Amino acid sequence: MSTALSLARARKRRPRCASNEPIEAKGPTMSPRIRAILALTTGLSACVIETNDAGPTAVVVHDSGSLVVDWTIDGAKSVDECDLSGSSTIDITVTSTDGSPEGEYQQACSAFATTISLAPGNYVAEAVLIDGVGRDRTTPVQIRPFQILGNDQLSIPIEFPAGSFYAP
Repeated sequence: MSTALSLARARKRRPRCASNEPIEAKGPTMSPRIRAILALTTGLSACVIETNDAGPTAVVVHDSGSLVVDWTIDGAKSVDECDLSGSSTIDITVTSTDGSPEGEYQQACSAFATTISLAPGNYVAEAVLIDGVGRDRTTPVQIRPFQILGNDQLSIPIEFPAGSFYAP
């Protein structure tokens, strides 16, 4: 293609500002500041620029998800088991898989379930039953690694077998 022909085609594609025809902007949306600058400069050159910008782009934010820990004592959900073992509370420690502590959560032993709100991520946890003054009544129960995606609920059942309790 000759240079003269290329220039002629390029001229045909170039907007004609003096003709009062609007020029439609294409590509990424413009910020209000850029629009203001363009409005001031286009007034000087007799160009009109229209955009189809509907405003700022929405940002997707993942809400936290929930871990539900559901426990039994020696195979049962009985308040008597909490009382007989001297356990008043479950203590759950959650850690991200990279080792960062996420938190320690407690619930009454007699609830037999608790819901923990967590940000999306990968975690591990452990649980112990404790007495009224905070002493461990059981050996720790390891909660397998799990993932929270956000806006989800993951239920993990755990068991405190009779053999996991310390002597009174």
